[in-house]
Formats: sequence, structure tokens, C-alpha cells
Amino acid sequence: MAVPYQRLIKEHGLDPKSLKPMFTIEDGFAEKKPMVKKLCDQVRDSIRAGIDRNRRDYRLFRALDWARDTDFYQISFTQLRGLLSSKPDDKAVLDTVNSWGLAHMLPDEIGADGKVCCDAASGKPKKLINLPVFTNIFVPLVIAYVTIRWAKLFNERDLVPLLKYEPVQFTKENRARCEILTQLVQKQSTQFDYKTDLRQHILQTLHYGFCIEFPREAWFVENQEDEKGEKKIVREGLRFNLPHPSRVYYDLYHRLSSLNSNTGCEFAGYWELCRYGSIKNHPLYWNKDKVSFGSVGWFDTGANDFLEQVFPCAMRFPDLTKRGIGGAGPLDRESELASTYYMSNDYDAAALKTQHFQRIIPKEWGLGTYQYPVWFRFVFASDNAVLYAEPLSFDKLPTSAYDADFNKSRFNSLALEALPFQDHIGNLFSQWIMAVRENLRNPVFYDKDKVPEEAVKELRNLGNKTFSGRQYIPFSATERYRLNENQREAFFTPQLTHHNTAELAALISGVLDMLERVLQFSSQELGQPATHEQSATESRIIQQYVSNRVQLTGSFIDDAVYAKKCAIYDATMAHADDSITVGVSSSFAATEAEFKKLMEKLGFTIQDEGVDPNDPDPMRTVKGSKSSLQLEAFASTRDANNRIDNPAIADAMSKIFVAIANNPVLIQSVGPVQLVQMLNEMVIALGLPKEFRLKGKNIDPNASQEEQAGQLGEMLTKFSEQVKGAMDEAQQKTLEAAGQQTVQIVSQALQQAGQQVSEQLSTVAEGVAQQSQTNQVQQQQIEQFGAALATLNQRLEGLEGAMTAAIQPAPSSDMMGVNP
Repeated sequence: MAVPYQRLIKEHGLDPKSLKPMFTIEDGFAEKKPMVKKLCDQVRDSIRAGIDRNRRDYRLFRALDWARDTDFYQISFTQLRGLLSSKPDDKAVLDTVNSWGLAHMLPDEIGADGKVCCDAASGKPKKLINLPVFTNIFVPLVIAYVTIRWAKLFNERDLVPLLKYEPVQFTKENRARCEILTQLVQKQSTQFDYKTDLRQHILQTLHYGFCIEFPREAWFVENQEDEKGEKKIVREGLRFNLPHPSRVYYDLYHRLSSLNSNTGCEFAGYWELCRYGSIKNHPLYWNKDKVSFGSVGWFDTGANDFLEQVFPCAMRFPDLTKRGIGGAGPLDRESELASTYYMSNDYDAAALKTQHFQRIIPKEWGLGTYQYPVWFRFVFASDNAVLYAEPLSFDKLPTSAYDADFNKSRFNSLALEALPFQDHIGNLFSQWIMAVRENLRNPVFYDKDKVPEEAVKELRNLGNKTFSGRQYIPFSATERYRLNENQREAFFTPQLTHHNTAELAALISGVLDMLERVLQFSSQELGQPATHEQSATESRIIQQYVSNRVQLTGSFIDDAVYAKKCAIYDATMAHADDSITVGVSSSFAATEAEFKKLMEKLGFTIQDEGVDPNDPDPMRTVKGSKSSLQLEAFASTRDANNRIDNPAIADAMSKIFVAIANNPVLIQSVGPVQLVQMLNEMVIALGLPKEFRLKGKNIDPNASQEEQAGQLGEMLTKFSEQVKGAMDEAQQKTLEAAGQQTVQIVSQALQQAGQQVSEQLSTVAEGVAQQSQTNQVQQQQIEQFGAALATLNQRLEGLEGAMTAAIQPAPSSDMMGVNP
């Protein structure tokens, strides 16, 4: 636990009820509480500095938002498509276009003399449809590439359980504690939708360069009534906010990553605009009648661009110039200096509210008697009033950044890297369309002396009738002959120079190739055919190096996930109900009696008795106290694709197991029971299904060698059946998820492995079951038993590789880059 939270509340006077009188604004507040006043001024200055920095950076975030919202800027043609058949000068058309905010698409018609052409009847300017607007293409390149990388990073972490706790010391007791804690936090994850938080966290990191998750409160509890009308807790846990980065500030004197470890940053926070009425009606807030207008000039209210783009809303700040003091005019000097507070008629007026998190030593600021650092959550209104304050039971704020150099004050992002390419691609596409349109121009000159003007007007007005039949134009052959003229020369089509659109197409392809090379996107990740035929080795190498880049980006996400796990654990141990009930797997013990003993040692009792002993992995409901889950530390931040159960330990265990199995003397010394337990531990550590465990009748160590051989043969026979059953089940699940090509590969591999392992174990079981009177035969049988177990270990490794191949299907012809 980060801090002794209950001692803070009960002994050091740091609960919100005790803090309220310390922050209550009253006459002589600065003189009576100088240290508290100094703390409030310090927080106010931090908030002002943060908002000033947000004002300087907001154009960057606005550009990124525009790049992501490109799709919404290309609906003009669809909106106006129904109006194209109408006259642009029609009043209904003009009213509709103006109401949609598309007046720029109907500019005034300009004559040859450079003046606006007006209608002769009404005298109003004539309108034209701005056709170049329809040829401007905005390619949503940023959102496309960000979404591809977003999907990969999130899908790798979209696991069940979402937040898995693993012990540093790999003992049965610690594993059981972490399993219980994992199930407890998984319940919170489902109730408070941590999965959506993770998805949004990854998106903001990729798009804006960084993301900080702030707790909405120290702990959230929701109560309801049960059937008897008594209050009960239906859910409790931590809720998080992920504010827009343009409204987030933090301590620039330390690396941002230190928020994950509480090793640097002293404060962080975010601000928002809300209606004053939401503050006035909040039951927990203090100083609600002392909220001043404050320095609303921070927002540069004369220029609406900042508020509309960073925090779009219809609210406005109250007009201070319309209020005076004691009948004085609004320009009175004292009116400018006096504190002006919100009133009841300002219910819908905008007010600044800031969630500020800071690490302080309470005793140094006149808050209680605790003399060690604690993170506090302060809620400020405007720049003077503390609405709420409470200590936090944890000391980490989940934070991640995109491939960040934390020594810099601003961070790059995937969207920012792709933004120049999107602009160039859009320009090239627009130029390509205009070039093709220019090439389609086909002017026809006609001789006015040879073609009647009436015939030309008729051709112009035919419309679609031009394609529905022949057009006949009269002419006099005799007159043409008399004048020595050729009627075929009446029309002339000049050969105009065409634009080379192939160069534009090649340039677009080159820009996309450069983008994918710079950002390290492979054709396999994009789901597109490669530019050339790729061999399996080349495809594997490309995927390996792309994975390196993705794993680097994911490592920053995993740091934030680990910090969040620690924060949830600390908050749970400090606030959650002491009695907890969860369902856990019984795979930590080989027998029911051992599982009961393990739970009793941890301080938990089993709630569901009478479980089928033949069930290889029953889920058991256990109940106990949260104090039994105390752990000093968790394992490192291995998650996503690296979330496996200690493969290095499993590899070492398998080598020891094979060494023992190949030595008859060690087999007799260790005993079959301990070998079975070791095999089960190895299977669990390998990450194979928990049902894939050795279950059978215990061998009596006091029995004779013949009886032990018979019991061992029976156990191996039963185990061979369990191996085949587990393989069949794993094969069925794998085949449902794999493609047709992978289905055939995995099916053959699994069937062959299952048959060979089952046959060898059955053969060994039959051999061991036969009673032998000579030491030579018994020695040979023991060696066969060791060899069979060694073969089993190899087959288990092969099964794990086959299952991994099934999850990642073999490349098809399209995936190998073969053009169709």
C-alpha cells in the first residue's frame, strides 16, 4: 500500500470533513490560515501556467483534430447534390445553402469586365456553383494509419483478465493471492469498463502523443437496497477520466513518465468549463457562494477561436463591465479591483473548474499532522475557491507517450508523423482529378458560314437526346460546290496537349511507399499486396522488424497499465469492503485437500463444497479478508503478447524433469508422486490449458514394487486418455479460429502428436503393468518410462508451437505479396 490511508483519516485529520474548515473562505482567511492560503496561491499559479501553455499549444491539437475529422469536411457535395438541378439564383436554393453554412459554394458571377453580374429583373447578383470545391479531395490518411496501429496495440492487450497480477516470487501462496486479486480487479474492470479506458488511452497516445488518466475521485461506491430493504454495495472501485490533451497540464520540471512511478512530477491536472449551476447544486462542494469570476482573461474571450476549438460550448462568461459596486459605474477603479462573485442569475454562466493533483507534505501546509508526502486531489473553481480536497491512497497516475523522449517538453505522435503525407496525398489527388478533367475538354470549332446558327443552338439544347438518335443538319451541296468549299471542313477539333496523369499516379504511390517506410508499416499489417513477390524468409524478417517498432510503442502503454494496476491495488486495499468473495481456479494444488490447506493458510474459506473430484480444473468460490492479499510488489510490466506464465522457469523445470526421468536412480529416490506434481507445475508454467494436467490415483509409497508398477501403469493409461482428450479439445478450439490452410496444418500436427503420445504412453503403461522378477527387466521398464516422459515434454513443446501457428495463420499467396 502506498500510504496508510486509514491512519491518515482517523489519526491525522486528513478526511474531507476535517479539511473543509481549513479551506473555508471567510474574513481574515489569509491571516488566520497563512500556510493554507499559500498553498491555494501555489495551486492557482500552477493552474494559470498550465492554461497559458494550453493556449500556446492548442493550434497543434486543433490541427490534429482536423486531420482526424477529415471525413466530416467532405459532405458538401452530398449535401448540394439535390440542389445542382436547380438554378443557383433561386431564393429557396440560396436560403438552404445559407442555413447549411455553405454560402461559399455559391459565389457571385463575375463578368468579362471584372464586375459582378446582376439579374436584370431583380437587380440581385447572379450566383454560380463553385465547382472547384467538389474536386478538392481530403484523403483520411491519418485516421486510417492511426486506426491500423491502434487496432494492433489494443487487440494484443484485449485479454481476459484485462489486468493480470503476477507475483515477483513464484510461490503457490503468492500465485494464489495474485489469482484472487486478479479476479477481484477483473470484477471492477467489468463494472467500470476499464477496457474502454484502455482503448481510448491507446488512441490518444497515438493521435496526440501522450495521455494521462486521472481518477474521478479517491474511491467510488454505489449502494442499493437488497430484498430485505437493507443497504448493500453493488459496485465499488476507481473511475478514471481521460481529458483532451489540450486541457491537461503537468509539472515540466520532471519527466512526464515519472507520474507512473512517483519519482518526479509534483503535480498534474486538467481544467474544464462547466455551468455554475452544476457547482452550486453539488452536495459535496464547499465555498459555493465564494466562487469569483477570477481571471477570465486567460481564455482571451475576445477571440472565440480558443474556446470554440479547444472546448466547444454555447456558454459565455458573465460580463463584468455591466456591474459596479455601490452604484458606481462599471469603469470605476474599485469595481475593477473588487472580487465579484457568481450570483443566482448566473446559473447558466460558464465557470472554470480544475481537477488538480499534487504531492504535498500535509503538516508543512497546516493540514493535519502527517509529515510524509501524500498525493491530494483538489477541485478548484475559478482561481480562488477550493471546492473539495481529499488525500489519495495511491501515488501513481497512469501515463503513456508515443515513442517519447521524455526530456522534451512536447511529444511527437503517429498522427503528427502522418499529417504531412496526408496533405500531400490530398493535393496530388485533387491535382489528378483536375488534370483528368482538363484532358476531357474537347472543344469543337464550326464554320458559321457552313453551319446554320439555328442548327448549333439545337445541338446545344438536345441534352440526353444527343445519345438517343441521329441528328440531321441541312446544308446545300450545290452552294458548297459553286463556292468550291468542302462541307467536311464545317467542324474542326483541335488536338490539345494532355496532362500526364501517369506521373501523378506514380507520385501518389511513391508518397505512400515513403510513408509506410518511415512509419514502418508492412504490407501484411496493412492487409495489402506487396510491391513484389516476397519469400517466406523476407516476410518473416519484415514482420520481425515491424514488431520491434510496435513493441516499443506498446512498452509505453504497458508502463501506464502497470501504474494503473498498482493504483487500483492500493485503492482497493485502502477502501474496498474488507470481506471479499471471488471465484478462483483450483489448479494451484494437485489435490482437493492441498487446495483447502492453501486457502486456509491465506485466510480464505471455500464456499462451494461437493465439487466433482474428477473435474480437472474446477472454479471455486472463496471468501476472506482483503488484508490477506497484502503483497510487497508485483512482477514487471510484461503484458500483451508477453503475458505468459514464466517461460524461463518452465524451460528450466522441463530440463530438470527430463534429467530425472532419464535417471532410474533419481526416479526411485524422488518418487512418482513428486514427479507428477512437477509435471503439473511445468504444464501450468508453459501456459498450456489448466485442464492439461496429470490426474490419477496416488501411488502408495509403502506398497511393493509390483504394486507400484501396476498403479503407475494405471495412472499413465489414464493420463494418456486425458492427453488425447485435452488435445482434441484444444484442436477443436484452434480449428474454429484458424483459416482453412492453417486448419489442415494444425489438424495434422495435433492428430499426429496426440496419437504418438497416446500410443507411447499406452505402450509404457502396458510394459510397466507387467510384473517382472529380474532387476534387468525392471531397469529396462524404468528407462522406457523416462524416455516416454521425455517424448511427452517434446510433444508438449510441439503442441505449444502448433497452437501459436494456429493463432497466427500461415501467409497465403496474398499475404506473401503475390499480385492477383
